[in-house]
Amino acid sequence: MAIKIGERSIPTRKPQDLDAALADVAGCNAAEMARILAGYPNPGQVATALRPFLPEDAPGIPDLAAELAGDMGTVVPAVRKLYADAEAPADKAK
Repeated sequence: MAIKIGERSIPTRKPQDLDAALADVAGCNAAEMARILAGYPNPGQVATALRPFLPEDAPGIPDLAAELAGDMGTVVPAVRKLYADAEAPADKAK
């Protein structure tokens, strides 16, 4: 899945250990970040939440925040979905 920020589409991937990746960039775990995203997050929080899902060569958090600030209405629901999918069981068919 890719996330669209303005006219740009950036590929996403599920991190192997989302909690560890978030601890590195945000100092919290996935459940805490999902609670932040459920409210009214600011662009910096959304960029921080999104960063673990992006490839290594994606923009850093400050640049990402500036880029997505004008597109929060589209980006926030997409990031919330990334978190929902990351927390879902691997086998949804059952």
